[in-house]
Amino acid sequence: MMERPIPGNDPKATPVEQARELLKAGDVQEAHRLFLSASLRKAGDPEIVAGLALCLDRLGRHVEAARQWAHLERHMPDAHAGENALNHAACLIELGEFEGAKTLLRAVRNDHIDNGRKLGLLRRIAAAGGGDGAISQPAKGGGYAARAGGIMSSNPALRAGYAELIADRPVARRALAFRSVVMVTYGRTGSTLLQGVLNTIDGMRFLGENEGAFFHLFSYVRTIERLSRRTDTDLPNSPFFGAGALDPATAKQAARAAVDAYFAPAREEHGPDCIGFKDVRYIDHPDQLAEYLGFLEEMFDSPAFVFLWRDHAEVLRSGWWKQTDRVKAAATLEAVERQAGEFARARSNCYTLTYADLVARTERLRNLFGFLGAEFAPDRVDAVMSIPHSYDPERPEIRQMFENAWRDRRA
Repeated sequence: MMERPIPGNDPKATPVEQARELLKAGDVQEAHRLFLSASLRKAGDPEIVAGLALCLDRLGRHVEAARQWAHLERHMPDAHAGENALNHAACLIELGEFEGAKTLLRAVRNDHIDNGRKLGLLRRIAAAGGGDGAISQPAKGGGYAARAGGIMSSNPALRAGYAELIADRPVARRALAFRSVVMVTYGRTGSTLLQGVLNTIDGMRFLGENEGAFFHLFSYVRTIERLSRRTDTDLPNSPFFGAGALDPATAKQAARAAVDAYFAPAREEHGPDCIGFKDVRYIDHPDQLAEYLGFLEEMFDSPAFVFLWRDHAEVLRSGWWKQTDRVKAAATLEAVERQAGEFARARSNCYTLTYADLVARTERLRNLFGFLGAEFAPDRVDAVMSIPHSYDPERPEIRQMFENAWRDRRA
């Protein structure tokens, strides 16, 4: 019996031919290595560009793949036609770029040998809320429909059901242990999901990100404190004339008023006993995190701090981080967690949770409710956790999955 040849192992085959065989056999990593090596020797070869793009797509690196497809389309349009145009469109659908995908699909002739795939891609766009499947109408909101927020806002019944899940139950309301909660995390830890879970607590209104807005208040107060310590500033011959008369306490009062104003609409609408928010921009200033958290502790009434972390390798594999320098990003995540640990070490108002605790509903998640002085309502928590939160750009079929799950739950 003849042994089957190992894919890509033909000594007479060129590196590109070997890479093609490896890709067909499913050895994407090795195929990518060979295509990448070939591109260094023969830049601009359309077969190599398309091969790289296919490998990147299959590795889940859709942003990088889209750049390769765009390069092929722009500089080698003849090679981009047909099958490669379909591959490019599929990549854009993964990223939620429905308008771009539909533009490409319009150009693929209906008598193309793979027209069945074209129709399948159109159905994927329609299922994800990116259009009617006939590419005659523009998608509303572009890639936004592939985000969980878009799924919710476009379906009144689902929106109403979610509102019902997080509505306060006055009968069940109990005194909470804190008046404020600050979630400290970074991108792709499940923080938006935890945000939804915390909003099941009666008497709590937990808001989302504010793009590090409060850090600007922190910088302002620290600047005023520094300026106020300057000497010899009482005459105009000083470049810091008047700085010595500045009052840090007044600056802090102004910052506190700004924080209160930020939460005023939520307080007026919902009258919560406890208000909270989450942010992911702590990575922008990791070396100042402990000091910044100390500032937030002064700004909020009776605050608790919830730290949400995730395995760094998992974080860095996600779409939100794919374009970052892995070494630098890992160092930043470590710095954030280290500074947070220093802040939390001597405090009893801090609680640490992981992504694994959250998705597995471990005892650690249940104990978070006890830490906050809240009732853990498993049915409400499970219902919220069945709903897509935040972004899901690489799963455009999520709308149908969500609607099916919700229909089954309500039946």
